[in-house]
Amino acid sequence: MASGTRKTVLAAIGGNALLTVLKFGAATVGHSPSMMNEAVHSLVDTANQVLLLLGLHFSLKPPDQEYAFGHGQKKYLWNLWSAIGIFSIGCGLGLAHTWHAWGKMNGPNASNPVQIVNVGTIDAVWISLIVLAFSFIIECIVLRLAWREFVRRSREAVRISTIKNLLQSADPTLLAVLLEDSIAVAGVALAVTGIILTRLTGNGLWDIGFSGLIALVLGITAVILGRINIRFLTDIRDPQAEAVFIDIVRKYR
Repeated sequence: MASGTRKTVLAAIGGNALLTVLKFGAATVGHSPSMMNEAVHSLVDTANQVLLLLGLHFSLKPPDQEYAFGHGQKKYLWNLWSAIGIFSIGCGLGLAHTWHAWGKMNGPNASNPVQIVNVGTIDAVWISLIVLAFSFIIECIVLRLAWREFVRRSREAVRISTIKNLLQSADPTLLAVLLEDSIAVAGVALAVTGIILTRLTGNGLWDIGFSGLIALVLGITAVILGRINIRFLTDIRDPQAEAVFIDIVRKYR
C-alpha cells in the first residue's frame, strides 16, 4: 500500500466524518435543504473513502492459489462498488430531500433564530455559514494533501506531466480522493450560494434549487468514478510487466 495514498485517504475520512456531524447539526437547527444535502454529501464521501481504504488493504495481499497474479485488481472493484453504490444512493437521498423540501415550502427555514445556552439567540443562517466556512477550510486542506501526493507521483514518473498523469493515472484511489474533494469544495460553494440568495430574496426556492444541484453533483461523481474504474477493470495490459519485458529485449538483442 502506498503510504502517501493511505495517509491521504485517512485524512479525508477524518475530515469528512467531522464535517458530517457538524453539517447535520446545522441542518437540524437551520432547516436548510442545501445544508442537509451537504451533510449527505459528507456522509457519502466518508463511506466511500472507507471503502477505498478497504480496497487498498485487500489489494496488497500476496498471490495465492486462487489469485495467482495477486489481488491488485480488487482495489478497482471496491472503488467501483463505492462509486456506483454509495454516490448513487447519496444522489437519490439528496433528490428525495429536495422534493420533500419543495413540498413544504411554507415550513421552517434557515432564517429562524436559534437559542443557544449561555450564548443567547443567533440567526440559524450564521450557524450554517460558519459551518460551511469551516467545511471549506477542511476540504481545501484535504484537497491540498491529495494534490501534493498526486504531483509527487507525477514527478516520479519519468517524462510524464502532471496533467497527463491525471488522465492516465494508475492509482484510482488517489484519483478518487482528488476528485471527491474537488467536488466537495464545489458543493460547499453551492450550499453557501443557495442559503445567501434565500436570505437576501426571501425566496426559499433558491435554497431548494441549489440543494438539488448538490444531489445531482453526487450522481455525476458516481458516473465519472464508475467510468474510471471500469477502464481499469477491463484493461488486461500490465504496464510493469511490459516494461520489464522491453528492458530484457533491449539488453539481450
